[in-house]
Amino acid sequence: MAKYNRTKALIRPEFDCLIRSCQHATEKSLQQGLALIWDKSPNLESYVQDLSRQVSDFLEKTTLAHDYYTAVYDLLPALESCPYQYESFSERMSQIQVLTENSVGTFDKVDVQIWINKLN
Repeated sequence: MAKYNRTKALIRPEFDCLIRSCQHATEKSLQQGLALIWDKSPNLESYVQDLSRQVSDFLEKTTLAHDYYTAVYDLLPALESCPYQYESFSERMSQIQVLTENSVGTFDKVDVQIWINKLN
């Protein structure tokens, strides 16, 4: 539970939409654990392993979302101040495009679309 709480503390409104699906899945797993009778459940070991994997995935995706957010927002000032030339603007936009395309393979597509809409 401590790892889950530490992970939640890392979430920022700027990128929370990227990890929404993963966060909901983790919370659903936690709720399932509340219904277990801990000293009598035959599948307790399996549940704990699955929950551990789910929380680790949540932490990994939260860290990646933070990294994508930081990388994109670090590029925005350069985009604002670049010379008014096609090459300069295109280069910076390409960097942002690569980051957003990479995020599609990492996060739920619906979550990525929401994040891209926020970026626009």
